[in-house]
Amino acid sequence: MKQPKLILTLVFVMGFGLFALKAQHSVNTTGGNASNANGSVSYSIGQIVYSVYSNVDGAISEGVQQPYEIFIITSLEEFESIDLTLKVFPNPVDDRLHLEISGQDLHQLSDLQYQLLDVNGKLLKKERLIDHTALIEMGGKQPGAYFLIVTASHERIGLFRIIKR
Repeated sequence: MKQPKLILTLVFVMGFGLFALKAQHSVNTTGGNASNANGSVSYSIGQIVYSVYSNVDGAISEGVQQPYEIFIITSLEEFESIDLTLKVFPNPVDDRLHLEISGQDLHQLSDLQYQLLDVNGKLLKKERLIDHTALIEMGGKQPGAYFLIVTASHERIGLFRIIKR
């Protein structure tokens, strides 16, 4: 009599343990794998369930696949009426971001400024450009995406997406 109770208890405990296990899962519309000689990538489209936990030290995003983007933008689109080059480097950035503006028509521009915004559009820093260069401190900023807008005479002449590591 004792043997069947032990077996029944063991089956119940193991069965309950299987329901208590948690693993990553997602409901996606589509996805797949792609590979070549240089490497491989897995992708999913339509993931709607994820969790984000954050505090002052950082943030953790839980989900099946996490995006990691690297954008290297060295200059913005060319304008037909003005010869101007805007450079922002390094991107992604750790501590200091360099902004340089150069070109033959630089003397035509006045009131050069830059604005640093977070991904939600909140203005973090606004400063006037002196010497057509700027060193922007990013060391105290949280890792993530930021936008750098360069203006001259209150008109936008450059927009950069910055990745902070």
